[in-house]
Amino acid sequence: MLPTDSAEDPKKIYGAFRGKHKPSGGFANTQRIVVVAFVFLGIRIPAFFSFHRPDPRLSNWHRKNKKNKKAKSEGKKPPYVLSAMPARRKSFPTLIEIALKLLGRAQKLLKKAEKLTGKNIKVVAIVFDAASISKKLYKQAKHLFPGTQIISQIESNQLVADKSGEFKTVADYFQKDKFQKQKIAIRDQEEQVYYAAARVTVKAMGAKLLVVALRYEGQNSPRYLVVSELSLRAQDVITAYSSRWIVEVLFEDLKQFCGLNRRACLQRKSGSCGTVVMSMIADIYAHSCPEQLKRLSSVVPVLTTGSIARIVRTNAVIGTLEQIVSSKAPERDSERICSSLRQIQDLRTSQSSLSNESFFELGPSESLKRKFVV
Repeated sequence: MLPTDSAEDPKKIYGAFRGKHKPSGGFANTQRIVVVAFVFLGIRIPAFFSFHRPDPRLSNWHRKNKKNKKAKSEGKKPPYVLSAMPARRKSFPTLIEIALKLLGRAQKLLKKAEKLTGKNIKVVAIVFDAASISKKLYKQAKHLFPGTQIISQIESNQLVADKSGEFKTVADYFQKDKFQKQKIAIRDQEEQVYYAAARVTVKAMGAKLLVVALRYEGQNSPRYLVVSELSLRAQDVITAYSSRWIVEVLFEDLKQFCGLNRRACLQRKSGSCGTVVMSMIADIYAHSCPEQLKRLSSVVPVLTTGSIARIVRTNAVIGTLEQIVSSKAPERDSERICSSLRQIQDLRTSQSSLSNESFFELGPSESLKRKFVV
């Protein structure tokens, strides 16, 4: 038998869409999650999240428009007749709108925490990646969290004003600058970096910002960081921006140790959201490990989620062995534990094989064969 089947429809998975797969350079079905996480005392706490879903109608228009432009550049007839670009539907908010909504929730949560504890909670910095920062987000973030440093990365083609007031790309602006070489503390480790800084007007932000060109050891092209406070040192900006990598590590931990990757295929919005919530709860629970609490109280680098997962599994085995060894009847207790483990084993019959041998005798029926003669 050679059974065949079509692939599962990814449209049933909430928020799934065809996106760029960086490792292979191709495309894959993916989900995009926007997360706001609190980072303090050496730990990270994922607080709020939301799925970003591109508007299919708008994405389809851009796809066709791109093919039309390519055909025109090659001197061919455009394959599609397009009307004006459709407006984005409210049920498909942009990354900026989602980020602002999550920041608003974070502000309300911190205010409640201040009322409950009677202490003032200060947000030192809000760090964005290059894909989400914009003039609107920059201004709203400053309004929600006054006095907080807004740090982000900008693309190399962003326009900045030079001393004469002429706008040029940030890459061209720092092209002739001499980069300083210095060792800077980044995520509890000293790293060799090369940087240059300038206080210039960023056209896309509509404000004068501190721009830091940063290049790590072994990199050819720099990345460009911007911060709202002009009086900050470039070294401090580099150290603060490195905290954004914590979110990348968070996603890796959620997928590898907290079950996000294993249950991400659950259908509908409730399935997808429930998966992320349970994964985040598991990540937060990891900080309650005794070994982790000792490190937090001693203000030393905390353990990774993977290390905590291994500690939990090891402690479970050690606890069982200690119970058996210290008991008055170790053989009896050993057999009782082994018997309990055998009972809870989830043994299921495979549906990928066939045990009915008569199935393999599949052939025409003699009576029907005479009736339907081909």
